[in-house]
Amino acid sequence: MGVLVVSWCAAARAAAPVLDYLYPAGGQRGTTVAVSAGGKFESWPVKGWADSSEIHIEPAAANGTFSVKIGENVATGPHLVRLYNADGASALRVFMVGQQREVMETEPNDELGKVKTIQGLPITINGVLEKPGDVDAFAFRLEAGQRLVASLGGRRLGAPMDPMLHLYDEAGNELAFSHDGFGLDPLLVYQARLSGTYIVRVSAFAFPPAADVKLTGGKSDIYRLSLTSGFFARAAFPAGIKRGERKTLELLNVGDVGEKSTLEVDATKVRPNQDHFHIPTSDGEGRLRVEVGNGPEMMEDSARGGGVLAPPFAINGRIASAGEEDRFEFNAKKSEKLIISLRAGSLGSSLDALLRLEDSAQKELLRNDDSVGDGDLRVEWNPPADGAYRAIIGDMKRQGNKDSTYRLAIEKALPGITAAVAGHEFRVMAGKTTSIKVNVSRLNGHSGGLIVVAADLPIGVSAGSAAVGEKGGEVTIDVAAAAEAKGASIPIRLMVLGTDPDSPFAQAASFDLSKEAGQQLIASSESIWLTVQPRPPATQPTTKPANSKAAL
Repeated sequence: MGVLVVSWCAAARAAAPVLDYLYPAGGQRGTTVAVSAGGKFESWPVKGWADSSEIHIEPAAANGTFSVKIGENVATGPHLVRLYNADGASALRVFMVGQQREVMETEPNDELGKVKTIQGLPITINGVLEKPGDVDAFAFRLEAGQRLVASLGGRRLGAPMDPMLHLYDEAGNELAFSHDGFGLDPLLVYQARLSGTYIVRVSAFAFPPAADVKLTGGKSDIYRLSLTSGFFARAAFPAGIKRGERKTLELLNVGDVGEKSTLEVDATKVRPNQDHFHIPTSDGEGRLRVEVGNGPEMMEDSARGGGVLAPPFAINGRIASAGEEDRFEFNAKKSEKLIISLRAGSLGSSLDALLRLEDSAQKELLRNDDSVGDGDLRVEWNPPADGAYRAIIGDMKRQGNKDSTYRLAIEKALPGITAAVAGHEFRVMAGKTTSIKVNVSRLNGHSGGLIVVAADLPIGVSAGSAAVGEKGGEVTIDVAAAAEAKGASIPIRLMVLGTDPDSPFAQAASFDLSKEAGQQLIASSESIWLTVQPRPPATQPTTKPANSKAAL
């Protein structure tokens, strides 16, 4: 008599991919780029996802290598990518899309006298300071009177470094130096007095700073260096637009010199809760931020000449000289909370913004600097009484120049919500349930029924809804996969919906990326990853003899 033995064995599974960095960290649109990924990939190949359908990531033969095809029409600037397999997804990383010609650095390039000359500007160079003490140098030609703009992206991409740029002539004499420009990433501007060959050198200190001060380097110290002798858009001016309007904005060349450029922007279709959007540029940075407000958008001269202002309003100006301060008077009511925001660094400005508020007796009520990073600040303020107040804008270092532009916005605090997801990636096994937590904050007296639901779920997966309390707070969405659900790896969304049919409302919850591997280009993502793992297959039934000795 035989005994039937049926066993379930777990399918061999590999860990989800771990993605630390990409090299190069971007490419020119309309091209295909060979990319190496730093991280850990226990099984190969893995798949790639990008936030644009025009960026296609395909694994190559070697572990950790990919081919990235960048479409002709993809938006320039930073994009989010992740790698995934049947067992999960990596963290999100930034991949830049540029418009100008790109090349990879070639070693050796650390000695000034042995550097090969790059033919033709503008150009973007992808490089890496691959070992401690490493420096990279690049030679190019400038004609007398030409202006060089060298901009490096490294720290903003998440590289653990504080980079620097030095400029030399052909004889090795140092002509210019830049340590900062866009946050810790340097921006160097130089006008050539003589025609000839010039050399720019890239180096970096460690970030966070180390106890011993020396040049750093490592495989994750990747950078993108843009070199141009033409127009380089540092900021749009004015830097904002009223919601529901169209407007022509001027693009400011670095240093506010040379040719001018304009761009038509459209804010007629921005979402009710959207406070900014981006416009494309043709230089190495790829995009500029434009603010969206609910009131008139004014220049500083007209704001001063128009009498006492009343919120909502926005003022665009600049701190053009050392020690300069701009002062604007406005009326406020004790019963109305105000949102005061001062944008500078995120708009491409060199201003290290400082805001002070005074009452009519010149008593200082508020002093605030850099509350949200990048030289920007945002505060919620309750006026102590009805009356006139004064906003005073300056530079923390009491410096000033033509690039020190700002946008001050003072608006009434309107009801709204924020919704944050606790993680960027979740997994569920077929026949099981997983929980996703969403924290909903009601702002400025927001009321009304709200529920949280999951959208874009794969076939065989369902989710309930969760009601948001009157005071907001954390709610839990249970995502269930049917026993027969097939494997899937896709982005989903967690949506906050209004339940009043007369006041339709929908807003996606997002995952905070502000601390994601140190990158500083994309603040959050509404794309939440869900991995569905099918039940492991059963092995084929086998029959063992009742008496093993009889089988011998």
